[in-house]
Amino acid sequence: MVISLRRLRRRWARIAAIAIVLWYLPWIAAQTGAGAVSHPRVINHLAAAGRVVALTLADGPADPVVPAVLGALKRSHVSATFFVVGLTAAGQSAVLRRARRLGDGIENHSQAHINLAAHSFGQDLADLRAADRAIARAAGTRPHWLLPPYGAVNRAVLRAARQAGLAVVLPSPWENAAYVPDDPAELVHRVLSHAAPGDIIVIHPGLDPDGLGRAVTEIVALLHAEGYWAGSLEAAGRVCSADPLSDFGKIGRIPAKSR
Repeated sequence: MVISLRRLRRRWARIAAIAIVLWYLPWIAAQTGAGAVSHPRVINHLAAAGRVVALTLADGPADPVVPAVLGALKRSHVSATFFVVGLTAAGQSAVLRRARRLGDGIENHSQAHINLAAHSFGQDLADLRAADRAIARAAGTRPHWLLPPYGAVNRAVLRAARQAGLAVVLPSPWENAAYVPDDPAELVHRVLSHAAPGDIIVIHPGLDPDGLGRAVTEIVALLHAEGYWAGSLEAAGRVCSADPLSDFGKIGRIPAKSR
C-alpha cells in the first residue's frame, strides 16, 4: 500500500499536535481552573481583615530587580517580593543583596522559567533545588516561596515544592492583566482597576527599568490613597498573623529573618 507524502505529512502533523496538547494539558487545566488543587501549602489570597495586598514582581524575559525599582520601593517606604529565575540570579548578586538589605524578599521562580506542570516530579524537584542553590548563592538567603511560571500547578509540582521546602504562591486570577510591555500608565491603570483586598499582585516586567520604577511608585501611591496596606509576602504574613484564619498561618512558612 502506497501512502502519498502529503498524507504522511498530515498524519505526522496530527500526531505532533496531539502530543503537544497532551504534554501541556496540566498547564491548560491549571489556567482554566479545571485542574485546581486545594492544598494547605498553596496560597492565592491573603486572609486578612482590611485592605491588605501583597506586592510582588516576577522574573522572566525581563529582570524586575533593578535599581530604579528598588529606589521606588525605598522612597515609598514599602517592601516587595521578587520572584527570581535561578539562571539569571548569578549575574544579579549585587542588586539581589541590596534588595535583601532594603527588606525585600527574594524567592523562587524556577531555575529556567519552565512550565513545571509539563514535566515530571523528578525534573521539577531538580529544577527547584537548582534555583534554590543559585538564589541562595546570589542573594545570601534561601527561598521559602515558589511562584510557578505561568501559574502552572499540578500534584507533581506541589509534591516537588514540598520536597524542596517551598510553599506555593499563586497570583490573583487577574494578574496576567498586569503585564503591559510598553506603557507605564496602562500598567498602573490595570493594577489599580483590578486590585482588591487580599490580592497577591504580580507585576511582570516588560517596561524599561525607569518606566517600571515610575509605575511602581505610582501604583504604591494610589494603593495607599485608596486605603491599602501593601508590602512583600513576608511583611504581609506579619500583618496577617493577627488573623487566626490567615492562610499564612496554615502554611507556616513565614520565617523570622533578620534584616
